[in-house]
Amino acid sequence: MPLIIAQEDQQVVSESLTTVDWVIAAAILVGSVIAAQVVKRLVRRAARGAGVERRAARALGRWVSYVIALAGVVTFLVILGVKLGPLLAAFAALGVAIAFAIQDDLRNLWSGVQIQTRRPFKLGDEIATGEWQGTVEAINLRATTLLTRDGKHVEIPNANVMLRGLDNRTTTPSRRTTLAVRVSYKTDLERAQRVLVDALRGV
Repeated sequence: MPLIIAQEDQQVVSESLTTVDWVIAAAILVGSVIAAQVVKRLVRRAARGAGVERRAARALGRWVSYVIALAGVVTFLVILGVKLGPLLAAFAALGVAIAFAIQDDLRNLWSGVQIQTRRPFKLGDEIATGEWQGTVEAINLRATTLLTRDGKHVEIPNANVMLRGLDNRTTTPSRRTTLAVRVSYKTDLERAQRVLVDALRGV
């Protein structure tokens, strides 16, 4: 019958843990969860106070709370003597695979953060980006929603807004437009000009 020998360095949890170690680890785990909830609310309030849209502020607070809770879990495992090397390697490989799968979402998320911090436009502004033009109805960390002049609700990914260029027409209400007006060769041009100017003044 073969003899199986388990090496000591393969232990998942150290056998020398005391009751105090377990109490400290549990206290850190519980404390991190409570701290995550408190910080989440504080981040939401600060973001709303800075003018960030409500849905984006909630998402930002939620992600910050995830980071704090994850730090608490890692600290909990370290105190218990859990070897994190293989576990972190597995999470790293999984993270890379997930990042490739959701790279478009991550790009939109980063663009949404830039829009929320730089604020090139706000709710109610009339903007043009790419082939779309309309009034901004919603801004979140994934997409911007426009109400076009023909009544369509268009959701544009934030990455497209940042990459295709943006024209905020609310910030520059006065614009110059060139219109081609065709007249016959026999037209009195000075009179035609006066008629056009009078017509524009009455609009």
